[in-house]
Amino acid sequence: MVGGLNRKHRVDNIIKRISLHIVVNDTDQPSITTDFFKGYQKRSSGTVKDAYTEVERLYDLLTVLMRQVDYRAGEETILVKETIPNDSND
Repeated sequence: MVGGLNRKHRVDNIIKRISLHIVVNDTDQPSITTDFFKGYQKRSSGTVKDAYTEVERLYDLLTVLMRQVDYRAGEETILVKETIPNDSND
């Protein structure tokens, strides 16, 4: 998961974790979560920005690959991407 947020939550300037959660078609291990950052850093830190950029890049690559597989199978991929909004006050 790149991020999760709705109107009832506030945006914190401290990031504790950036991870990518992938659901796969495997009943023994239906999901994989990979952490790209664990710690306690300000949103504006280089470490957090680098981890977020890497998660975005990998997510986009997986999206392309899934669409290619589905296209070859004659299906349609529908993905929902949740991100933490860009806060210009960082």
